[in-house]
Amino acid sequence: MLNIQNDLRTLDATNEWYHDYSGGKFYIYGDPAAKVVKMATINYVINIGGYNYLTFDNLNIQGSTLDLIYSDYATNLTIQNCTLNYAGANGFIGASATNSLIDNNIIKNCHKAG
Repeated sequence: MLNIQNDLRTLDATNEWYHDYSGGKFYIYGDPAAKVVKMATINYVINIGGYNYLTFDNLNIQGSTLDLIYSDYATNLTIQNCTLNYAGANGFIGASATNSLIDNNIIKNCHKAG
């Protein structure tokens, strides 16, 4: 049986792409000189591992393979007036982020949820 997905040989139209994870290479069909390619290489842009009383205000946070902001048991966390863009999973995820404020943010282009 022939697999027609996830195969470099299937690229036949401009801007189609293939990522060879095992080989660590990224392929794009077309003229690469005319392209700007941005690729996330980290799981979390901000990883709050139990820190408390943090404020993130007016930031542009973008480009993660998982979550842009990951909070694990933080308290008194404030994320406001930020743009969260291009997450492989979630824009923000907080496990027990008690007494926290998430307000007036723009969250877009997240593969799973805001």
